[in-house]
Amino acid sequence: MGISVLGPDLNESGENFTPVEGGDAQADSIRFGLAAVKGVGDAPSAVIVGERKNGPYLSFSDLVERVDGKAVNKRVLENLIKAGGFDSVENSRASLLADLDRAMGEAQLRRKDREAGQVNLFDMMGEDDSWGNSAENGGFSPVSDRPEVEPMDELEKLRYEKELLGFFLSGHPVDTLGGLGALLDDITAEEIENLEGRRSFRLCGVLGEIERRYTKKDAKPWARFTLMAKEKDFSIPMFTEACEQYGLHLEDGRIVVVEGVASHKDGETRLSVTNLKPIEAAIASVTEEVTWLLDPDDPECEQFTLDMFSLGDRGEGSTLIRLAYARSGEDDGLVVETDSRFSMRFSSKVFKEWRNKKPVRGARVLIRTPEPPPERKFGKKKF
Repeated sequence: MGISVLGPDLNESGENFTPVEGGDAQADSIRFGLAAVKGVGDAPSAVIVGERKNGPYLSFSDLVERVDGKAVNKRVLENLIKAGGFDSVENSRASLLADLDRAMGEAQLRRKDREAGQVNLFDMMGEDDSWGNSAENGGFSPVSDRPEVEPMDELEKLRYEKELLGFFLSGHPVDTLGGLGALLDDITAEEIENLEGRRSFRLCGVLGEIERRYTKKDAKPWARFTLMAKEKDFSIPMFTEACEQYGLHLEDGRIVVVEGVASHKDGETRLSVTNLKPIEAAIASVTEEVTWLLDPDDPECEQFTLDMFSLGDRGEGSTLIRLAYARSGEDDGLVVETDSRFSMRFSSKVFKEWRNKKPVRGARVLIRTPEPPPERKFGKKKF
């Protein structure tokens, strides 16, 4: 059984990776070291860990007030926030980032006043019980309430993890597609490893390590990139023909769907690209049909059906819509056959939105199979 790696935490992380003993229902794990977070390093992490001997940090403001602002500067704090280092004491990474400058200025002012033996306006307000328990707020009054901002979505969190920690820690960007990512893959890492001959493939993943090059003979473009799929990372070349058509979509951190040919020769399996699309364009083009399984006893079932018919009547997109009805606990149900023009423009956002509606018991998504690779043409040798 593997040992899980936990993200950085201002109160649990050491300077380096630290073993964490599990409880009765939890396995042992390893806590990410503060110094290993990109842009933090040894000196700031030593300051944070050293000051923690005087007690755990109660909040972001508490840490900023207690540590040396020259050692633990704005960039260090920003990267720790993005990496999730304050998640155990703060609710929102986005609000911390939005309020970073003001919070740092206020905390450092209080620190200087304390060092000078002075009491400032914030401390005076904190002594009044009407402001609440100032200790629980890191010594800050409600005057310091942070602005309300949209929370950081999961995909953004994962991208910061990859940037600052070196890998996706809490999940994979493909997981943000509502389950569609797994359906888009038509080959596994094991099948690629044990491949014999040639076959088409389709994989969903995140682009990285993009290298753009030109052929020596006629200076035509080609590229190589790493596709970080859910199971494994693959290094894939994109030769000139594909590069001229799809090279504009090559962007670090972008979720894409790659189609191509896998071939095994001389003891090695090679992948090459024939098609590459951004994730939403790919989902719209390869999803042939979606069947919504509804509970007819749900009071919102009728409205869902009317809304879906209204959407389908517009004929937008190419994904065929089907409706099925079955009561909770029933194995059999009624499937409504619809006209081939009854379609929708399918996307991960649309799928998650409709899938989460109350009368929906499930959904079946049918994905188009990639075309088989063309037969190789061998010319006759002339003697």
